[in-house]
Amino acid sequence: MGKAVELNQTACFCKMRRKISQYVVLVPLDEQRGVLFSTLHRHLLTVSEELWCALTQLVGVQQEHESIAMVATNDELKLLEDLHFLISPDQNEKLFARYLINMAKYNTSVMCLFISFTSRCNFKCSYCYQDFRTSRPPQDLSRQKWQILLAFIRNRVLEFRVSDLSVALFGGEPLLNLEVVGRACEDLKALEKEGCRVSLTLITNGSLLTLPVWKSLAPYVDLVQITLDGIKEVHDKHRAFANGHGSYDVLMTNIAALGQEAYNKITLRVNVQPETLQGVYKLVELIAMSELRSVLRAIDFEEVFPTQREVCAGACGIVKGSRLGKRLGELFMTAAAFELPLTRKFVFAPCVHSLANSFVVDEELRVYKCPGFLYWQPVGMVRKDSSIELTPEWYEAVAYEPPCALNCVYGPICYGGCRAQAGGLDRVHCKKLHLDEIFGSLIKAYVLAKHVRKLHA
Repeated sequence: MGKAVELNQTACFCKMRRKISQYVVLVPLDEQRGVLFSTLHRHLLTVSEELWCALTQLVGVQQEHESIAMVATNDELKLLEDLHFLISPDQNEKLFARYLINMAKYNTSVMCLFISFTSRCNFKCSYCYQDFRTSRPPQDLSRQKWQILLAFIRNRVLEFRVSDLSVALFGGEPLLNLEVVGRACEDLKALEKEGCRVSLTLITNGSLLTLPVWKSLAPYVDLVQITLDGIKEVHDKHRAFANGHGSYDVLMTNIAALGQEAYNKITLRVNVQPETLQGVYKLVELIAMSELRSVLRAIDFEEVFPTQREVCAGACGIVKGSRLGKRLGELFMTAAAFELPLTRKFVFAPCVHSLANSFVVDEELRVYKCPGFLYWQPVGMVRKDSSIELTPEWYEAVAYEPPCALNCVYGPICYGGCRAQAGGLDRVHCKKLHLDEIFGSLIKAYVLAKHVRKLHA
Protein backbone atom coordinates (compact mmCIF):
# COMPACT_ATOMS: atom_id res chain seq x y z
CA MET A 1 0.00 0.00 0.00
CA GLY A 2 2.84 2.39 0.90
CA LYS A 3 4.54 1.86 -2.47
CA ALA A 4 1.27 2.39 -4.34
CA VAL A 5 0.67 5.70 -2.55
CA GLU A 6 4.24 6.80 -3.28
CA LEU A 7 3.85 5.96 -6.99
CA ASN A 8 0.55 7.81 -7.18
CA GLN A 9 2.10 10.89 -5.54
CA THR A 10 4.97 10.81 -8.04
CA ALA A 11 2.54 10.52 -10.96
CA CYS A 12 0.53 13.49 -9.66
CA PHE A 13 3.71 15.49 -9.19
CA CYS A 14 4.72 14.85 -12.81
CA LYS A 15 1.35 16.13 -14.04
CA MET A 16 1.58 19.41 -12.13
CA ARG A 17 1.94 22.52 -14.24
CA ARG A 18 4.40 25.18 -13.22
CA LYS A 19 5.72 28.59 -14.24
CA ILE A 20 8.92 30.32 -13.33
CA SER A 21 8.68 33.00 -10.64
CA GLN A 22 8.74 36.57 -11.92
CA TYR A 23 11.36 37.29 -9.24
CA VAL A 24 13.98 34.86 -10.56
CA VAL A 25 17.20 35.98 -12.20
CA LEU A 26 18.97 33.39 -14.38
CA VAL A 27 22.71 33.76 -14.85
CA PRO A 28 25.03 31.58 -16.98
CA LEU A 29 27.99 30.47 -14.87
CA ASP A 30 30.20 28.39 -17.16
CA GLU A 31 29.84 25.77 -19.88
CA GLN A 32 28.41 23.27 -17.42
CA ARG A 33 26.33 25.27 -14.96
CA GLY A 34 23.91 28.12 -14.53
CA VAL A 35 22.79 30.03 -11.46
CA LEU A 36 19.28 30.85 -10.25
CA PHE A 37 18.66 33.64 -7.75
CA SER A 38 15.31 34.56 -6.23
CA THR A 39 15.13 38.24 -5.38
CA LEU A 40 12.04 37.54 -3.29
CA HIS A 41 13.24 34.59 -1.23
CA ARG A 42 17.04 35.21 -1.48
CA HIS A 43 17.65 31.62 -2.57
CA LEU A 44 20.72 30.94 -4.69
CA LEU A 45 21.04 27.67 -6.61
CA THR A 46 23.46 26.27 -9.18
CA VAL A 47 21.98 23.91 -11.76
CA SER A 48 23.17 22.01 -14.82
CA GLU A 49 23.55 23.86 -18.09
CA GLU A 50 20.72 21.79 -19.61
CA LEU A 51 18.30 22.60 -16.79
CA TRP A 52 19.31 26.27 -16.82
CA CYS A 53 18.57 26.48 -20.56
CA ALA A 54 15.21 24.79 -20.06
CA LEU A 55 14.30 27.24 -17.32
CA THR A 56 15.18 30.23 -19.51
CA GLN A 57 12.45 29.08 -21.88
CA LEU A 58 9.92 29.51 -19.06
CA VAL A 59 10.63 33.22 -18.61
CA GLY A 60 7.49 35.12 -19.54
CA VAL A 61 5.59 31.89 -20.23
CA GLN A 62 2.40 31.16 -18.30
CA GLN A 63 3.12 27.50 -17.68
CA GLU A 64 5.73 24.79 -17.94
CA HIS A 65 7.56 24.24 -21.21
CA GLU A 66 7.92 20.60 -22.32
CA SER A 67 11.74 20.86 -22.32
CA ILE A 68 11.98 21.08 -18.54
CA ALA A 69 10.40 17.64 -18.04
CA MET A 70 13.02 16.18 -20.37
CA VAL A 71 16.06 17.39 -18.38
CA ALA A 72 14.87 17.62 -14.75
CA THR A 73 14.28 14.74 -12.36
CA ASN A 74 11.33 14.72 -9.99
CA ASP A 75 13.69 15.53 -7.12
CA GLU A 76 15.06 18.53 -9.02
CA LEU A 77 11.58 19.77 -9.82
CA LYS A 78 10.56 19.41 -6.17
CA LEU A 79 13.63 21.37 -5.06
CA LEU A 80 12.83 24.13 -7.55
CA GLU A 81 9.32 24.30 -6.14
CA ASP A 82 10.42 24.16 -2.50
CA LEU A 83 12.74 27.11 -3.13
CA HIS A 84 9.97 28.93 -5.06
CA PHE A 85 11.84 29.14 -8.35
CA LEU A 86 8.88 27.31 -9.90
CA ILE A 87 5.35 28.15 -8.80
CA SER A 88 1.79 27.24 -9.68
CA PRO A 89 0.45 29.15 -12.73
CA ASP A 90 -2.57 30.38 -10.75
CA GLN A 91 -0.53 31.74 -7.81
CA ASN A 92 -0.91 35.49 -7.19
CA GLU A 93 2.79 36.04 -6.70
CA LYS A 94 2.61 39.83 -6.32
CA LEU A 95 0.23 39.44 -3.40
CA PHE A 96 2.56 36.85 -1.87
CA ALA A 97 5.51 39.21 -2.43
CA ARG A 98 3.71 42.03 -0.65
CA TYR A 99 3.03 39.69 2.28
CA LEU A 100 6.69 38.61 2.58
CA ILE A 101 8.01 42.15 2.26
CA ASN A 102 5.61 43.39 4.92
CA MET A 103 6.59 40.49 7.18
CA ALA A 104 10.19 41.73 6.98
CA LYS A 105 9.30 45.42 7.33
CA TYR A 106 7.06 45.04 10.37
CA ASN A 107 9.00 42.33 12.19
CA THR A 108 9.66 44.15 15.48
CA SER A 109 11.63 41.23 16.93
CA VAL A 110 14.48 42.55 14.78
CA MET A 111 15.91 45.98 15.58
CA CYS A 112 18.45 47.93 13.53
CA LEU A 113 20.30 51.03 14.74
CA PHE A 114 22.86 53.42 13.28
CA ILE A 115 24.43 55.51 16.03
CA SER A 116 26.62 58.50 15.22
CA PHE A 117 29.13 58.96 18.05
CA THR A 118 30.60 62.17 16.70
CA SER A 119 30.17 64.58 13.84
CA ARG A 120 33.93 65.20 13.93
CA CYS A 121 36.16 63.59 11.33
CA ASN A 122 39.94 63.62 10.92
CA PHE A 123 39.60 63.13 7.15
CA LYS A 124 38.63 65.56 4.44
CA CYS A 125 37.48 63.27 1.64
CA SER A 126 36.97 64.81 -1.77
CA TYR A 127 33.46 63.36 -2.08
CA CYS A 128 32.17 63.24 1.51
CA TYR A 129 28.44 62.57 1.25
CA GLN A 130 27.63 64.15 4.63
CA ASP A 131 28.34 67.72 3.57
CA PHE A 132 25.45 69.05 5.71
CA ARG A 133 27.55 67.92 8.69
CA THR A 134 30.02 70.76 8.14
CA SER A 135 27.30 73.41 8.57
CA ARG A 136 26.88 72.41 12.23
CA PRO A 137 29.31 72.87 15.16
CA PRO A 138 31.27 69.65 15.84
CA GLN A 139 29.47 67.50 18.38
CA ASP A 140 30.18 64.28 20.29
CA LEU A 141 27.69 61.85 21.78
CA SER A 142 28.21 62.49 25.50
CA ARG A 143 28.15 59.79 28.16
CA GLN A 144 24.98 61.33 29.56
CA LYS A 145 23.21 61.23 26.20
CA TRP A 146 24.48 57.69 25.65
CA GLN A 147 22.79 56.61 28.90
CA ILE A 148 19.53 58.15 27.67
CA LEU A 149 19.87 56.35 24.35
CA LEU A 150 20.82 53.07 26.04
CA ALA A 151 17.69 53.23 28.19
CA PHE A 152 15.61 53.74 25.04
CA ILE A 153 17.26 50.72 23.39
CA ARG A 154 16.85 48.52 26.46
CA ASN A 155 13.18 49.50 26.86
CA ARG A 156 12.57 48.81 23.19
CA VAL A 157 14.25 45.40 23.41
CA LEU A 158 12.09 44.41 26.34
CA GLU A 159 8.83 45.90 25.07
CA PHE A 160 9.05 44.33 21.62
CA ARG A 161 10.89 41.19 22.72
CA VAL A 162 13.69 41.94 20.30
CA SER A 163 15.68 38.80 19.58
CA ASP A 164 18.13 40.26 17.07
CA LEU A 165 19.71 43.69 17.57
CA SER A 166 22.06 45.03 14.89
CA VAL A 167 23.98 48.23 15.62
CA ALA A 168 26.32 50.21 13.37
CA LEU A 169 28.80 52.44 15.20
CA PHE A 170 29.61 55.34 12.92
CA GLY A 171 30.05 59.10 12.52
CA GLY A 172 32.03 61.26 11.47
CA GLU A 173 34.87 59.09 12.62
CA PRO A 174 33.52 57.18 15.64
CA LEU A 175 36.93 56.40 17.13
CA LEU A 176 37.46 60.12 17.81
CA ASN A 177 34.99 59.45 20.63
CA LEU A 178 36.60 56.19 21.68
CA GLU A 179 35.65 56.39 25.37
CA VAL A 180 31.92 56.48 24.65
CA VAL A 181 32.22 53.94 21.80
CA GLY A 182 33.90 51.51 24.20
CA ARG A 183 31.26 52.11 26.87
CA ALA A 184 28.48 51.62 24.32
CA CYS A 185 29.96 48.35 23.03
CA GLU A 186 30.06 46.90 26.53
CA ASP A 187 26.56 48.12 27.39
CA LEU A 188 25.03 46.83 24.15
CA LYS A 189 26.59 43.39 24.43
CA ALA A 190 25.21 43.18 27.98
CA LEU A 191 21.73 43.14 26.42
CA GLU A 192 22.42 39.54 25.41
CA LYS A 193 21.58 38.67 29.00
CA GLU A 194 18.01 39.57 28.03
CA GLY A 195 18.04 36.84 25.39
CA CYS A 196 18.77 39.27 22.54
CA ARG A 197 21.52 38.49 20.04
CA VAL A 198 23.59 41.66 19.52
CA SER A 199 25.68 42.29 16.42
CA LEU A 200 28.00 45.33 16.38
CA THR A 201 29.59 46.77 13.24
CA LEU A 202 32.24 49.48 13.46
CA ILE A 203 32.30 51.77 10.41
CA THR A 204 35.64 53.58 10.48
CA ASN A 205 38.19 55.18 8.19
CA GLY A 206 40.75 52.97 9.93
CA SER A 207 43.28 55.67 10.78
CA LEU A 208 42.79 55.33 14.55
CA LEU A 209 42.24 51.57 14.62
CA THR A 210 45.60 50.64 16.12
CA LEU A 211 46.21 47.24 17.68
CA PRO A 212 45.66 48.47 21.28
CA VAL A 213 42.40 50.14 20.25
CA TRP A 214 41.24 46.98 18.49
CA LYS A 215 42.07 44.78 21.49
CA SER A 216 39.85 46.99 23.65
CA LEU A 217 36.93 46.60 21.21
CA ALA A 218 37.51 43.06 19.94
CA PRO A 219 35.44 41.31 22.65
CA TYR A 220 32.38 43.23 21.47
CA VAL A 221 32.70 44.19 17.79
CA ASP A 222 31.65 41.55 15.26
CA LEU A 223 32.62 43.35 12.06
CA VAL A 224 34.77 46.31 11.02
CA GLN A 225 34.30 48.22 7.77
CA ILE A 226 37.33 50.16 6.54
CA THR A 227 37.33 52.22 3.35
CA LEU A 228 40.05 52.39 0.70
CA ASP A 229 39.97 54.14 -2.67
CA GLY A 230 42.72 52.29 -4.50
CA ILE A 231 46.49 52.20 -4.41
CA LYS A 232 48.43 54.84 -2.48
CA GLU A 233 48.45 57.71 -4.98
CA VAL A 234 44.74 57.29 -5.74
CA HIS A 235 43.64 56.82 -2.14
CA ASP A 236 45.68 59.74 -0.80
CA LYS A 237 44.24 62.08 -3.42
CA HIS A 238 40.65 61.41 -2.36
CA ARG A 239 40.90 60.33 1.31
CA ALA A 240 43.47 62.61 2.90
CA PHE A 241 43.65 63.71 6.51
CA ALA A 242 42.13 67.10 7.33
CA ASN A 243 45.68 68.56 7.27
CA GLY A 244 46.12 67.37 3.69
CA HIS A 245 48.48 64.50 4.44
CA GLY A 246 47.79 61.14 2.80
CA SER A 247 46.21 58.38 4.90
CA TYR A 248 47.03 55.25 2.88
CA ASP A 249 50.24 54.31 4.71
CA VAL A 250 48.61 54.77 8.11
CA LEU A 251 45.66 52.55 7.15
CA MET A 252 47.77 49.78 5.69
CA THR A 253 50.06 49.83 8.73
CA ASN A 254 47.08 49.55 11.08
CA ILE A 255 45.45 46.75 9.08
CA ALA A 256 48.72 44.82 8.89
CA ALA A 257 49.21 45.21 12.66
CA LEU A 258 45.76 43.78 13.35
CA GLY A 259 46.56 40.68 11.32
CA GLN A 260 45.12 37.49 12.73
CA GLU A 261 43.84 39.43 15.77
CA ALA A 262 40.98 40.58 13.55
CA TYR A 263 40.66 37.44 11.42
CA ASN A 264 37.38 37.31 9.49
CA LYS A 265 36.20 40.57 11.03
CA ILE A 266 37.39 43.13 8.47
CA THR A 267 35.43 44.12 5.40
CA LEU A 268 37.10 46.48 2.95
CA ARG A 269 34.80 48.97 1.29
CA VAL A 270 36.45 50.28 -1.86
CA ASN A 271 34.91 53.48 -3.21
CA VAL A 272 35.07 53.68 -6.99
CA GLN A 273 34.86 56.55 -9.45
CA PRO A 274 35.58 56.42 -13.19
CA GLU A 275 38.83 58.30 -12.66
CA THR A 276 39.98 55.91 -9.89
CA LEU A 277 39.02 52.64 -11.57
CA GLN A 278 42.52 51.65 -12.66
CA GLY A 279 43.87 52.37 -9.19
CA VAL A 280 41.19 50.09 -7.76
CA TYR A 281 42.19 47.27 -10.12
CA LYS A 282 45.78 47.64 -8.92
CA LEU A 283 44.60 47.55 -5.30
CA VAL A 284 42.78 44.27 -5.97
CA GLU A 285 45.98 42.76 -7.36
CA LEU A 286 47.94 44.06 -4.38
CA ILE A 287 45.52 42.53 -1.87
CA ALA A 288 45.48 39.24 -3.76
CA MET A 289 49.27 38.99 -3.46
CA SER A 290 49.43 40.02 0.22
CA GLU A 291 48.70 38.37 3.55
CA LEU A 292 45.66 40.62 3.84
CA ARG A 293 43.60 38.27 1.71
CA SER A 294 43.76 35.61 4.45
CA VAL A 295 42.40 38.02 7.06
CA LEU A 296 39.54 39.71 5.23
CA ARG A 297 35.97 38.61 5.61
CA ALA A 298 35.03 40.31 2.35
CA ILE A 299 35.79 43.10 -0.08
CA ASP A 300 33.08 45.33 -1.50
CA PHE A 301 33.06 47.94 -4.23
CA GLU A 302 30.79 50.98 -3.98
CA GLU A 303 30.28 53.66 -6.58
CA VAL A 304 30.64 57.25 -5.35
CA PHE A 305 27.36 59.14 -5.77
CA PRO A 306 26.43 62.83 -5.33
CA THR A 307 26.60 64.47 -1.92
CA GLN A 308 23.62 65.73 0.07
CA ARG A 309 24.09 69.28 -1.21
CA GLU A 310 24.47 68.08 -4.79
CA VAL A 311 21.23 66.11 -4.53
CA CYS A 312 19.46 69.17 -3.13
CA ALA A 313 20.95 71.40 -5.82
CA GLY A 314 19.07 69.23 -8.30
CA ALA A 315 15.83 70.12 -6.51
CA CYS A 316 16.09 66.82 -4.61
CA GLY A 317 15.17 64.98 -7.79
CA ILE A 318 16.23 61.55 -8.89
CA VAL A 319 19.94 61.59 -9.64
CA LYS A 320 21.37 60.34 -12.88
CA GLY A 321 22.31 56.69 -13.14
CA SER A 322 25.63 54.99 -12.61
CA ARG A 323 28.72 56.50 -14.18
CA LEU A 324 30.45 53.12 -14.12
CA GLY A 325 27.78 50.87 -15.60
CA LYS A 326 28.91 47.33 -16.27
CA ARG A 327 32.49 48.23 -15.36
CA LEU A 328 31.56 47.82 -11.70
CA GLY A 329 30.44 44.27 -12.42
CA GLU A 330 33.70 43.61 -14.24
CA LEU A 331 35.57 44.76 -11.15
CA PHE A 332 33.74 42.19 -9.03
CA MET A 333 34.59 39.52 -11.60
CA THR A 334 38.26 40.48 -11.40
CA ALA A 335 38.22 40.12 -7.62
CA ALA A 336 36.52 36.73 -8.01
CA ALA A 337 39.24 35.63 -10.45
CA PHE A 338 41.73 36.26 -7.64
CA GLU A 339 39.44 34.23 -5.34
CA LEU A 340 39.00 37.16 -2.97
CA PRO A 341 35.97 36.91 -0.63
CA LEU A 342 33.07 39.05 -1.82
CA THR A 343 29.94 40.44 -0.18
CA ARG A 344 26.44 39.52 -1.32
CA LYS A 345 26.26 42.76 -3.25
CA PHE A 346 23.08 41.63 -4.98
CA VAL A 347 21.09 41.62 -1.72
CA PHE A 348 20.50 45.07 -0.32
CA ALA A 349 16.88 45.66 0.79
CA PRO A 350 14.56 46.28 2.55
CA CYS A 351 17.01 48.79 3.99
CA VAL A 352 16.69 50.59 7.32
CA HIS A 353 14.53 53.21 5.61
CA SER A 354 11.66 50.74 5.31
CA LEU A 355 11.98 48.79 8.56
CA ALA A 356 9.51 49.59 11.30
CA ASN A 357 11.99 48.95 14.10
CA SER A 358 15.02 50.81 12.76
CA PHE A 359 16.46 54.15 13.78
CA VAL A 360 19.39 56.39 12.95
CA VAL A 361 20.43 58.60 15.87
CA ASP A 362 22.89 61.48 15.91
CA GLU A 363 24.90 63.04 18.76
CA GLU A 364 21.99 65.25 19.85
CA LEU A 365 19.63 62.23 19.82
CA ARG A 366 17.80 63.43 16.72
CA VAL A 367 16.28 60.51 14.81
CA TYR A 368 16.49 59.90 11.06
CA LYS A 369 15.05 57.20 8.85
CA CYS A 370 18.34 56.27 7.18
CA PRO A 371 22.02 57.30 7.46
CA GLY A 372 21.82 59.15 4.15
CA PHE A 373 19.53 61.73 5.76
CA LEU A 374 21.84 62.40 8.71
CA TYR A 375 21.93 66.14 9.55
CA TRP A 376 19.48 66.66 6.69
CA GLN A 377 15.92 65.40 7.31
CA PRO A 378 15.27 64.41 10.96
CA VAL A 379 11.99 62.62 11.65
CA GLY A 380 12.03 62.36 15.43
CA MET A 381 13.86 62.69 18.72
CA VAL A 382 14.82 60.53 21.69
CA ARG A 383 13.59 62.52 24.70
CA LYS A 384 15.41 62.99 27.99
CA ASP A 385 13.11 60.40 29.60
CA SER A 386 14.30 57.87 26.95
CA SER A 387 10.95 57.81 25.16
CA ILE A 388 10.86 58.53 21.44
CA GLU A 389 8.95 61.18 19.55
CA LEU A 390 8.39 60.48 15.85
CA THR A 391 6.91 62.72 13.17
CA PRO A 392 4.28 61.54 10.67
CA GLU A 393 7.05 61.41 8.05
CA TRP A 394 8.70 58.54 9.93
CA TYR A 395 5.57 56.42 9.76
CA GLU A 396 4.95 57.39 6.14
CA ALA A 397 8.47 56.30 5.23
CA VAL A 398 7.83 52.84 6.68
CA ALA A 399 4.37 52.46 5.12
CA TYR A 400 5.42 53.78 1.71
CA GLU A 401 5.36 51.12 -0.99
CA PRO A 402 7.18 52.18 -4.15
CA PRO A 403 5.01 51.70 -7.24
CA CYS A 404 7.73 49.56 -8.83
CA ALA A 405 8.32 47.31 -5.82
CA LEU A 406 6.12 44.40 -6.89
CA ASN A 407 6.30 44.74 -10.67
CA CYS A 408 10.06 44.66 -11.20
CA VAL A 409 12.23 41.56 -10.87
CA TYR A 410 14.56 43.63 -8.67
CA GLY A 411 11.71 45.10 -6.61
CA PRO A 412 12.07 42.91 -3.48
CA ILE A 413 15.78 43.80 -3.10
CA CYS A 414 15.97 47.28 -4.63
CA TYR A 415 12.61 48.47 -3.31
CA GLY A 416 12.68 51.71 -5.22
CA GLY A 417 16.37 52.42 -4.74
CA CYS A 418 18.09 54.82 -2.36
CA ARG A 419 15.66 57.38 -0.90
CA ALA A 420 18.48 59.73 0.04
CA GLN A 421 19.76 59.76 -3.53
CA ALA A 422 16.21 60.40 -4.70
CA GLY A 423 16.08 63.33 -2.30
CA GLY A 424 13.08 62.39 -0.18
CA LEU A 425 11.47 59.76 2.04
CA ASP A 426 8.67 59.12 -0.46
CA ARG A 427 10.67 59.16 -3.69
CA VAL A 428 12.29 56.42 -5.72
CA HIS A 429 15.70 56.21 -7.34
CA CYS A 430 15.12 53.62 -10.06
CA LYS A 431 18.18 51.42 -10.59
CA LYS A 432 16.75 48.97 -13.11
CA LEU A 433 18.90 50.01 -16.08
CA HIS A 434 22.02 49.85 -13.91
CA LEU A 435 21.04 46.50 -12.41
CA ASP A 436 20.31 45.08 -15.85
CA GLU A 437 23.94 45.84 -16.68
CA ILE A 438 25.67 44.45 -13.62
CA PHE A 439 23.35 42.13 -11.65
CA GLY A 440 24.39 38.95 -13.43
CA SER A 441 28.06 39.76 -12.89
CA LEU A 442 27.49 40.38 -9.18
CA ILE A 443 25.87 36.96 -8.74
CA LYS A 444 28.40 35.16 -10.89
CA ALA A 445 31.36 36.79 -9.13
CA TYR A 446 30.00 35.89 -5.69
CA VAL A 447 29.39 32.26 -6.63
CA LEU A 448 32.81 31.86 -8.23
CA ALA A 449 34.60 33.53 -5.33
CA LYS A 450 32.79 31.68 -2.55
CA HIS A 451 32.17 28.28 -4.06
CA VAL A 452 34.99 27.86 -6.57
CA ARG A 453 36.39 24.76 -4.89
CA LYS A 454 32.97 23.12 -4.69
CA LEU A 455 32.20 23.92 -8.31
CA HIS A 456 35.41 22.33 -9.54
CA ALA A 457 35.35 19.37 -7.15
